[in-house]
Amino acid sequence: MSGFLLNRHMAYTRPKALYLTLGMSFIFQRHLHTVIKYYVEQTDAEYLFLDFSNEAHYWMFENVWGVRVSIMDWIYNACYLAEFPIENVTFISGNSKIEESYDAWYDNIGRPLGVPKLAQAKHCHMWDDIVNSSHTDIFSDIDRECKYIKPFAFTYYNGVSRQHRVDLLKRIVSKGLFDHGVITMLDDPHDSTVDDLGIKFPLTLPSGIETTHNNLTTHNEHVNPEFLYSHNWAYLDVVAETIIGRQPDGNRCSFSEAPEWWQTTFYTEKIWRAIYYGRPFMLLGAPGQLAELRSHGYETFDDLWSEEYDTIENLQDRINAITYELQVLCEHDRRELNRIMQKATVIERLERNRQVFNLQNDNFNSFGWNSNSKFKDTIQKNFETTFLDDNDLRSVSVWIREKEDKLMKHIEKDWYMESEYSIKLTEMFPEYKGTVMMCRLEGPSFL
Repeated sequence: MSGFLLNRHMAYTRPKALYLTLGMSFIFQRHLHTVIKYYVEQTDAEYLFLDFSNEAHYWMFENVWGVRVSIMDWIYNACYLAEFPIENVTFISGNSKIEESYDAWYDNIGRPLGVPKLAQAKHCHMWDDIVNSSHTDIFSDIDRECKYIKPFAFTYYNGVSRQHRVDLLKRIVSKGLFDHGVITMLDDPHDSTVDDLGIKFPLTLPSGIETTHNNLTTHNEHVNPEFLYSHNWAYLDVVAETIIGRQPDGNRCSFSEAPEWWQTTFYTEKIWRAIYYGRPFMLLGAPGQLAELRSHGYETFDDLWSEEYDTIENLQDRINAITYELQVLCEHDRRELNRIMQKATVIERLERNRQVFNLQNDNFNSFGWNSNSKFKDTIQKNFETTFLDDNDLRSVSVWIREKEDKLMKHIEKDWYMESEYSIKLTEMFPEYKGTVMMCRLEGPSFL
């Protein structure tokens, strides 16, 4: 891949750089080019780092014609509009397959368009550090030794009702496993086939205190005590990741939709939380995600149930395979399941996984897996860097007070603005119908 070696390239100089931590907010989705242009002018930055490691999906949003804009078109179009050289841009993603996926994108779209390559596309973890630094640590409060027989076999925690999570829930219900699990789904999926199964949403913990996704968050230290304690009610966690690998385009608006040459594997707090708490888990993730975890020192549970599902490409077949393994477990007498899960080999594995996780996040020398914080440290050492995130963009002194009037006028003018990149993209790939960044405003304010 083209790019630059930071340490060698910056050995005798520290050029100016702008590091933007991006999110899914309106200002980034629709107006990334305005943000880039304004802050490049303010900082005289020669290099640009776009950090999207909190997400990993391929499609960003819909343009003014209702056509979806991909992550790469979003970046290229914004940089062209901001008149910033693409070859000096580093894109950072939470997708562990981003390097090979970007190469595939360039072969299929970038090279035919004749556009330059990014300086680099880089994978960085973010959610593991959030779990390590912000989550309430209940490792010592969880009964891993199975000192008492637990009332449930598994947990299946969900806030947002993404389609693959709903599909797994349907299978759990249809196989008679619903009463064997501690199950939450705080958003109503508005799925008629789910309604036919007699499930009423939101699905909450017994107290019913948490009824929205935003209130039940494990992204910080203020977590519902009942949620934390509920891990002691069951033997394992069924984790349905945010993105579960590539699906054919048009498959029910899943975040995992992507072209056949694009791969996505994403690790969020959902899987890191299970490891941090010392929990056995089944993972509805991307195909091969368990194998990738093992390659980085983690141990999984193929002696307790079959993990053949990890090799299955077809999503519904993968869901069926996981459901089957759950069914086998739930058919065990609880005393027998308790005996299986209290084996010393299982407990030792949970503790080793916890140790590997802590090593990964405590920045031990020679141990790490694409740490977001370590990468930022490297940037800071080699560049004169301005770091900005969503909070910086929303600060009164920098953003609203000084630039609101100017930006609002600019945004209205930019509704249908296209770049040389998006025009050429439409000409060569008519199905994209113009990757226009702007959309009509839905309210009086974009902040």
